[in-house]
Amino acid sequence: MTSTGKTRDPFSAPGAVTGDTGLFEFTPAPPLKTSARLAGVVVMAIAMVFVATAAWAAVAATEVEWVKWMFTAAAVLGLASVVLPGVRAFGEHRTMRRSWQAGEYTASRRASANSRTLSLKAIGLGGFSLVVVTLVLFITVNNGAVRETFFDFGIIVQSFQRVLMAFGINVLIAVAAEALSLLFGLGLALIRQMKGPGTGPLRALAITYIDIFRGLPGIIVIYLVCFGLPLTGIPVISEQSLLTYAIIALTLTYSAYCAEQFRSGIEAVHRSQMAAALSLGLSSGAATRKVVLPQVARTIAAPMLSNFIGLQKDTALVYVVGIMEAFTQAKTFSVTYYNLSSVTVVCLLFILITIPQTRLVDYILAKQDRKARG
Repeated sequence: MTSTGKTRDPFSAPGAVTGDTGLFEFTPAPPLKTSARLAGVVVMAIAMVFVATAAWAAVAATEVEWVKWMFTAAAVLGLASVVLPGVRAFGEHRTMRRSWQAGEYTASRRASANSRTLSLKAIGLGGFSLVVVTLVLFITVNNGAVRETFFDFGIIVQSFQRVLMAFGINVLIAVAAEALSLLFGLGLALIRQMKGPGTGPLRALAITYIDIFRGLPGIIVIYLVCFGLPLTGIPVISEQSLLTYAIIALTLTYSAYCAEQFRSGIEAVHRSQMAAALSLGLSSGAATRKVVLPQVARTIAAPMLSNFIGLQKDTALVYVVGIMEAFTQAKTFSVTYYNLSSVTVVCLLFILITIPQTRLVDYILAKQDRKARG
């Protein structure tokens, strides 16, 4: 394009302009703006300086030299993660303006894209560094009081074996309750899906059960079942162990959630599947078992795993009835040593079993999404 001799505003609207020759020329659309992201870089840099300064004042009085060095290193790295890409982002911004005014529109847009990318990089790294610096400050401030309270290595080693053995109770409760919840929840879902005359009362009963136990907090159900059933004096029912009552309580609660997930999965299977199975001579029960439920299993696998992750975490609620599970065992150490490092062991054990399952849920969902897209 021939230059008109005019100076173009980098953010002028596209359209026709009159050149020196009196002819109309078209100014292309300007590059994407970078001002908002550059402002974010400035804000992030100011925040890093403020936090680093305030934190240094807090740790300056500490007598532990390694704490000072650790925090200094974290603060320097944090500032560098914002400043280095931020300076490059501002440089690309200036290049964008100069290139646009010179009529080099492609170079201007390229510089704009680089500036936006570098700005976002500075904001992302700065935000991460800000969190890290804050955590380092939180752990090391007051001569490492937080570290001594939650991460005392001696108490962690001393309590680990007993807490791990008690954690087996949590795993046992979770596995048993998961299996029973699946069976009971499937039965509830099938009852709720029943059609035909005379099935209305059963459907109403299933719906009532699901609504009630989805609305009750799990800890209340555990308390009522574990302390209430033994008081009834009913043979067999009132003579079970606390562990059995805890499994029953969690089954009652989570079977309601499983029932709704089964119901949503059954309704997601097109009715033509059942019709085709019946036309081949299968009975209604056989068609449900051999045709519908296998498709339901694939559909609800991911949400059902998420449901079971919640159940595993809720096994810690049985501490209210005195079952010696991991959290109860950890509390004995915390009371004895006036330290919460044993509870940190419980947290780590739960994380070790839940995070792999969470990643498995993500994998299943991603696989289903790829399959749906072809």
